[in-house]
Amino acid sequence: MAIERADVGSWVVRCSPDEKWDYWRALDEGQEIAGVPYPSAWSLGTTYRNELIEVGDLIVLYVGGAKNPAVVEIGVVTEGVHVDRWDPRYTVDPSKKGVPMPFVGYDAVILTTPVPRTALKSDHRFTGSELMRMRMAPNPLYFTPDESRALADFIDQQDLQAAGWPGRLAKT
Repeated sequence: MAIERADVGSWVVRCSPDEKWDYWRALDEGQEIAGVPYPSAWSLGTTYRNELIEVGDLIVLYVGGAKNPAVVEIGVVTEGVHVDRWDPRYTVDPSKKGVPMPFVGYDAVILTTPVPRTALKSDHRFTGSELMRMRMAPNPLYFTPDESRALADFIDQQDLQAAGWPGRLAKT
């Protein structure tokens, strides 16, 4: 079913644990990686949804996998979707090496405390969420405005502020 911009509160991009960085190992080693905005990007599937993404939209990075799947990063889109060469830091499919593919650029904040999939799954506000229902869909997925506000309830206020979410979240 096609979606419209009004359906989207935040975009969701997904990856496997070692596709971008080993978030969990970094935490285990005590690295200071959370709460500071930095420029990032992520690869997208080839879908009409890419045309709906605009600068200023909220975005979420979800790390899946068997060990501790969670929302680990939030941010705000800083550049619309663009086609670029394969980049191993931001690409979920290594078989695409050398193939131009769509990317979205955003300012990211790694969460001080990740939001585990189990927390989202046990919250009735995420019952219909694409993230909970669609295990194999290409990036981007989305959270509705209500789901985006519900996600914010799980996130430290300093992280929300650092990511620029409060003002934008109120508009969704």
